[in-house]
Parts: sequence; C-alpha cells; structure tokens
Amino acid sequence: MSGKETKTCFKSYTAWQYQEEEDWLNKMASQGWALERTNGFVHHFRRCEPGAWIVRLDRPAFAMSSPEGQEYLAMLHDCGAEWVGGVNGWIYLRRRADQGEFSLYSDLAGQEHLLLRARSQMLLALALAFVGWLGMLTLALCSSESFMAIYPVLYLSIFIPVAYGLTRLNRRLKVVRRERQLHE
Repeated sequence: MSGKETKTCFKSYTAWQYQEEEDWLNKMASQGWALERTNGFVHHFRRCEPGAWIVRLDRPAFAMSSPEGQEYLAMLHDCGAEWVGGVNGWIYLRRRADQGEFSLYSDLAGQEHLLLRARSQMLLALALAFVGWLGMLTLALCSSESFMAIYPVLYLSIFIPVAYGLTRLNRRLKVVRRERQLHE
C-alpha cells in the first residue's frame, strides 16, 4: 500500500443520525479505511483493503462496564466482532466482511427496541434543554442586564434541534412499527 496509512476525521452525528453515521463509516471502509477507534467525534482510521470491514452502531440498554455489557461484548467477540469505541451509550463495532453478513438487528422488533433506546436518550436531552431554557428565561426576566435576554434565545438553538431530532426518530419508529404490524 502506498500513501498515508492513518487518517483522522472530525465528524459529529446526533442520536437521530445513527444510520447516517453507520453508512458513512461503512463507506469509509469500502474506500479502504478501517475504523480503529472513536469517541463519536474524532474517528481514527487505518488503511485496509477496500471493503474489508463492516461497521455497526448499537445503543444497548446497559453500560458496557456492567456484567450484561461484558457478556454482550464477549458474545460479539465470539461472533468475530470488535468494540472500537463508544459515546453517550452508543457503541461502535466492526467485523471483518469476509466473515459474512454482520447485522445486530435482523428483525423489526430489534430495530424498534434500538429506536426506543435512542428516543429515550433524546427525551432526556429535550427535557434537560427545556429546563435549561426555563432557567435562562427566568434569569433574563429577573435581571436588569439587557445582555441576559440573549440566553433564552441561545438555549432555543439547542432545544429546537433536539426537538427536531426527536421528531425524526419518532417517524422512523412509526415506520418500523407499521412494518412490524404488516409482518405479524
């Protein structure tokens, strides 16, 4: 192989964009860049044969440091998958493509549960953003300083995207539930 052997990309996705992030990581793998480690924002890649790896994201209902998490990682390891990073409850996994299909949720029920876990995360973020906005609004209303009026507006710049993301997750969840009903 010629050229650079490693690459670092700074790219951030939100919880409602997990599928887009997974698609991007697999596109990188198809171009010959294997995900080595990540914290969800900084992605470290190493040159590999194009298409050598399949990357999956998951949002388990338990911490990876818990006994359930350790059991889950051991099961994935037995299936040939490797843990390469995690952030905010999301984990990044990879497996060599020559081992065959790598799907964490092959059924609609599994996909629904993943979306429900992501939605719970978004609801918590939305609640925290709303409480923060109320706090900032209260401070702005009680303050005689005119610059304080900008803080509730700034908090809306957090609240609105989170609400948008929750809407997108709910739409995706509705589609999966409709498909489940059709197949049951």
